Amino acid sequence: MLNLEQRRLEALKQYDVLDGHAEDQFDEIAKLAAIVCDKPISFISFIDHQSQYLKAKVGIEISKTARENSFCQYTIEGEGILEVCDALLDERFANNPFVVAEPFLRYYAGCPIVDEEGNNLGTLCVMDIKPGKLNTVQMETLKSLSKQVSHGLITRKEKLQILHEKNQAIHNSKVKSDFLSTMSHEIRTPLNGIISITHLLNSENNVSNQYRDYFKNLRFASEGLLSLVNDILDFSKIEAGKIELQKENFDLKTFLEDLKETFKFRAEENDSKLFFEWDENLPSHYQGDKFRIAQILNNLLSNAIKFTAHGMVVLRASAVKSNDENSRRKILLEVEDSGIGIPSDKIDSVFDSFSQATTSTSQNYGGTGLGLAITRSLVELFGSEIHVKSTVGKGSCFFFELDLPIAKNIESKQADLNLKKDISGLKVLLAEDNELNSFVVQRFMDLWNVDLDIVVNGQEAVEISMEKNYNIILMDIEMPIMGGIEAAKIIQEGSSVNRNTPVYAMTAYAISDVNELPETEIFSGYLSKPLNPGQLHDTLAAYLEKI
Repeated sequence: MLNLEQRRLEALKQYDVLDGHAEDQFDEIAKLAAIVCDKPISFISFIDHQSQYLKAKVGIEISKTARENSFCQYTIEGEGILEVCDALLDERFANNPFVVAEPFLRYYAGCPIVDEEGNNLGTLCVMDIKPGKLNTVQMETLKSLSKQVSHGLITRKEKLQILHEKNQAIHNSKVKSDFLSTMSHEIRTPLNGIISITHLLNSENNVSNQYRDYFKNLRFASEGLLSLVNDILDFSKIEAGKIELQKENFDLKTFLEDLKETFKFRAEENDSKLFFEWDENLPSHYQGDKFRIAQILNNLLSNAIKFTAHGMVVLRASAVKSNDENSRRKILLEVEDSGIGIPSDKIDSVFDSFSQATTSTSQNYGGTGLGLAITRSLVELFGSEIHVKSTVGKGSCFFFELDLPIAKNIESKQADLNLKKDISGLKVLLAEDNELNSFVVQRFMDLWNVDLDIVVNGQEAVEISMEKNYNIILMDIEMPIMGGIEAAKIIQEGSSVNRNTPVYAMTAYAISDVNELPETEIFSGYLSKPLNPGQLHDTLAAYLEKI
C-alpha cells in the first residue's frame, strides 16, 4: 500500500507540470498573488522527491531548485497556509542558502495546491526580502487563488487524458491497419496463385467437363475467400478514414452492362435470371470513382444473387429530377431481387457491422455481415444514403442516389479481351519472388509465344536490364533484397538500355490500395493479382498498338 508521499508523487505525474515551461493560466495567478499580498516575489511550484519546479514566477529568475533548500517542502507536509514572518528567527530556515545569501529572503507565505484526492502537489507562495505578515483578506485571497490553480490542474488533467486517448486511438488504429494490411497481403499471395492456376487449367483444351466444374468450384471458393479478406481490409480503412474518392471519366452505361455480364453466370448457377434496365433519359458518361461504385454494386448484386434461388435480380439505373441537369445528374441505382426477403424488425440492422438478418442466414448462406456495412459507408462517401425495401418471401430492393458531374466529349470504348491478337515474339522481363506466380505467368507466355525472362528480386532485374533489351517489364512491388519500386527507379533513371521501357507493377494489394504506395507514378500501369489472363494479354497487346 502506498504511503502519503508515494501517493502524492504518483498523482503529480498525471498532471505533467514538472517541465518548467510558462503557461498563461498560471502566470496570471502568480501576478495576482504578488499584487494582492503586496510582495515582490511570487511563484507557483510543484515538488517531486528531490526537486522544486517553478511553473510560474514573479520577481525571481530560477526555474528549479533542490527540494531540501525549498521553503515549500514544509508547506506540502501540512494543511493551510504556512507563514514565516522572519526566516532568521525560524530554525528551519535560518541557515537556508536563499536566506543567508542572494536573494536574502526574510518572509514567506505558502498555500498548498491540493488535487481532488487531497494530495498536496505544490504551492502558491509569496516572498519578500524583509519581514512581514499578511492580513486576513490577503490570507483568504491566497487560499482562493490556490484553489484556482487546483481547478486549472483538473482541467489540464482532463485535456491530457483526452489527448492521450486520442493518440492511443490513432496508434491502435495504425497498428490494426498495418497488421490487417500485412496479413491481407500475405493471405492474398497464395490465394492469387490458386485463382491464377484455375484460369490456367481452364485454358487447357484437353480438360473434361467434369474437371472444368471442379476448377470452377475451386475458383469460386478461392474468390470468395479473397473477397472476405478484401472486406476486412476495406472495413478497417473506412474506420480509419483512409478512403478518398478518386475522379475519372467513365461510361456508366457500359460499366453497368459489363457488371451485369460478370454476374450473369452466378445468377444462372442459382437458377435465376439477371436483368439490366437503363433509363434512356440519362447521359452515359460521368466523372467519379468507378471502382467504389463497382464495389457498392458488387456487394449488392452478390447478396441479391446469393439470397435468390429460382427467381430474378434486376440492376436498374434511372434519372432523378435535379436543378442542374446541364453539368450534373442525379442517378437512382437499384438492385432488386425476388429472394428470401428481410423481416421488418431486422431491416434497420442489416447495415450494422458483423450483422445478418437472422442466425439461420449466416448458417445457410455464409458471410460475415461486413458487406452491407462497407456498402453503406461507401455510399456515404458519395454524400448519399442507402435504403432498403423488403418483404419476407417476396424479395428486397436496395437503392441509393448518386449525384455525378457529366463528362463531356468522351468516346465510348468497349472492353475487348481479344486473346486472339498475336503478341508472339514480344520480349518480357518478369521480376517475381513467388514461384507459383512465376509459373503461371510463364505458362501463359508459352501459350502466347512470348519470350520471357524471370528474376526473383529487384536487384537481379536491374542487372539483367543493363544487358538485354525488353519490350515490357513486369515488376512485383514487394520482393526481397530490392523491391519493385526501387528497381524501377534505378532502371528508368540510370544508363540501362531499358530506361524507356514501360514498367508495369504486379501487386497482391487491392488496386484500391495502390494510391497509398510511395512513388507509384513511375509505373505505366498495374496488374492486380490474381492475374487475369485477359488483362495480362491486353497489357502486352497495348504495347504493340503504340509502336
